[in-house]
Amino acid sequence: MSGALTGGSLFASIGMQAAGAAGILPAFIRAPRKIGTIIPDVTIEEQHTDRLNITRHPVASGQTITDHSYWEPSQVVMRVGFSNSNIVGAAVGGFMSGGLSGALGGLASSAMESRAKEIYAQLLELQRKREPFDVTTGKRTYKDMLISELTFTNDASKEYALIIDVTMQEVLIVNLTTTSQLPGQGAQGSPERTAETTPTGDKQTRPESWGHSMFGNVGANIGKFLGF
Repeated sequence: MSGALTGGSLFASIGMQAAGAAGILPAFIRAPRKIGTIIPDVTIEEQHTDRLNITRHPVASGQTITDHSYWEPSQVVMRVGFSNSNIVGAAVGGFMSGGLSGALGGLASSAMESRAKEIYAQLLELQRKREPFDVTTGKRTYKDMLISELTFTNDASKEYALIIDVTMQEVLIVNLTTTSQLPGQGAQGSPERTAETTPTGDKQTRPESWGHSMFGNVGANIGKFLGF
């Protein structure tokens, strides 16, 4: 009973509009906000950040010039809430993530007043897995997101509920290809250094004869003496 009262006071403090989105209008009627497969009972606030980084270089005249710009990963911070007393939200959220067994599990966690703890554990596991997931907000859907930070404050009014800030950042994924085929020697600036090795068959060394080696050394010494 205490959980139900705390959940009710939570939604009353947020307002009637938030309360309507917290389970009175379940996910199969409204377009749900989602963090991976986790559906919040209520979304209190969303903060979206998209930043273009513009380089700045000072020059002799005292002005700054820009020669490059690049997009930084998108970031979104969602303040969301979950209540042990929200039976409908627990069932719908469990069904969306785990089918019928998930719905039954959600109902059981709500009845045992452990749902807020279990949702927090799910968010922690989603963060620790470090596997990109999708995020659906009221204005935009994000792809390839990771949780960078989870922040919440627990007090007497939230003992049977969870109000948490979830900070998520986009992961920029690129596709790389490898090849073993190098460009032709005509397209290389220094083919003597960068060209592929070319097989020329087996080679055998031939030992140098004593006489040839001796006379070769004598001739080289005479050449040095005469300044050749």
